Amino acid sequence: MSDQTVKLLNYTDIAKLLGVDRRYLVAKLSKKPDFPKPTLKVSRRTVWWSEKDIWDWASKKARQG
Repeated sequence: MSDQTVKLLNYTDIAKLLGVDRRYLVAKLSKKPDFPKPTLKVSRRTVWWSEKDIWDWASKKARQG
């Protein structure tokens, strides 16, 4: 068994982390082809992403300018 725990983030968590409005995240950012795929999708409204995937994506975007 792995010692690493995957922290999951929902839309609200990601919006806070990125400093954007939740509605903007849902309507625009999460629809971009390079945005990470959800780690867990319970329903259309209940979606969870790996915190690491979001950080990796945000870091890549920051490097691109």
